[in-house]
Amino acid sequence: MLNSRKFNSIYPPPSVISEDLKNAGTWWILSSIFSIVLNPLITILWFNTFIAGLPNLEYSTPTAVSILIIMMIPFLLVTPILQVIAYNYTMKLDYLDKTLKWGSLFGMIQSIMYLLGAVLLPFYSYTLSLTVLSFYIGSMIGFISIVLLVIGFFKTGEESDNTTIKIGSAILLFFTFIGGILIGYGLKQTAVDIAVFTIRKINWDKIKNDIKSKLENQEPIYIDYFARGNGLIPLVLKIKISEWISKEEIKGFLHRGIILPKED
Repeated sequence: MLNSRKFNSIYPPPSVISEDLKNAGTWWILSSIFSIVLNPLITILWFNTFIAGLPNLEYSTPTAVSILIIMMIPFLLVTPILQVIAYNYTMKLDYLDKTLKWGSLFGMIQSIMYLLGAVLLPFYSYTLSLTVLSFYIGSMIGFISIVLLVIGFFKTGEESDNTTIKIGSAILLFFTFIGGILIGYGLKQTAVDIAVFTIRKINWDKIKNDIKSKLENQEPIYIDYFARGNGLIPLVLKIKISEWISKEEIKGFLHRGIILPKED
């Protein structure tokens, strides 16, 4: 059998999880509204075209170029800041899926590189190479970030039975703007679901006794099937099981999507 103690998972109280989801959802929506110009898949082409076209613009006077840059600066400055905040709240959801933590970490690095490029952009006459490099590196790291976040959010959508999150995660890789808004909205929906389950009339004693009976017979319990069989979403049952384990009301170990009997 697995070394269960090594894989034990503990979830925060429902109120904390609900608040974390709500905060992450809010900032994902806000950052996604601005991210349309910073999609990691198009930034390289967009910025490369912009730079390559500068010398060939018929009316590329210093004033015209400066006006164009000034128009871009709010997006290039505000978006990375909003993204860093969104990634910070997403990192707090690592108890839902560890991939979210790593995806957010890479996302923060991407945002910092974009922010550096935005700061240097007004001085492009002297810092053009460094500015382009910042955007290129940020784009590469951003792509890694989004791949990890797609995986993490899709798993979260599966566990929370939230189709909006799953659809948003699938779209995120190609259309950050749309995918991010859907994910944000889905996270806020799940936050409400978590808050509601604490006041719903659920026969928790029967569910707990069924789990205890199976564990006493040394049977592993697959939470996904067990939850749906009792009319619950898997994430809600995981949170409740974590509470029972911490209070030693059941003797078992929560390992990802399975409850394992306690080893003697």
